Amino acid sequence: VAHCTGLFCTSAFKVKLDGEGDTGWNPSIAIGTDGIPIISYQERSGGALKVAHCNNVRCTSANITTLDTTNIKDLGGPTGTLIDSDGLPLIAYGELHGDLEIARCLNLECTTATISTLDNGGRVTGSISVELGADGFPLIAYTMFTGVDAENS
Repeated sequence: VAHCTGLFCTSAFKVKLDGEGDTGWNPSIAIGTDGIPIISYQERSGGALKVAHCNNVRCTSANITTLDTTNIKDLGGPTGTLIDSDGLPLIAYGELHGDLEIARCLNLECTTATISTLDNGGRVTGSISVELGADGFPLIAYTMFTGVDAENS
């Protein structure tokens, strides 16, 4: 994580939060209602969706939680993180078979979550972007390959 030391980000305070395995793939960051960053990312070696809830605004350290280990691509899929209208994190990510999964965090630190499949019509590729709509509901932009060989792409 790099926390810029000025508006133009010509320098930054940098720290490694998680050094276990082949980790840190496809990170996504959001700022919680408490002003503290929360970062979702994937670990390739263990095939896991992980969340780092920073311990302070500069994110000099964090509590790491593994949310999903059963459905994650071993090559690391995209993640997208937002703070929902109720103040809790929501993470969209690509899983083992390419489905678009949603992890709905049950607390601000995201130590537990409800996991559900949003789209299983192909294979999530590329990146995922999430944002809150004007109605307070999440919007998710993603690429889904639906070709003949979607399962093996």
